Amino acid sequence: MAEWLKADKLTYLETIAEGFENIPQAFIDLLDGKNKGKMIVVV
Repeated sequence: MAEWLKADKLTYLETIAEGFENIPQAFIDLLDGKNKGKMIVVV
């Protein structure tokens, strides 16, 4: 898979929320299916 990533043959989506205070809403959005791909919270 690493070779596919380097060759841009593999793509992925992610939803990023920023801030510790946004963790609860990010979790709710994850359960509601509002994210695309991985849900990441940057603290």
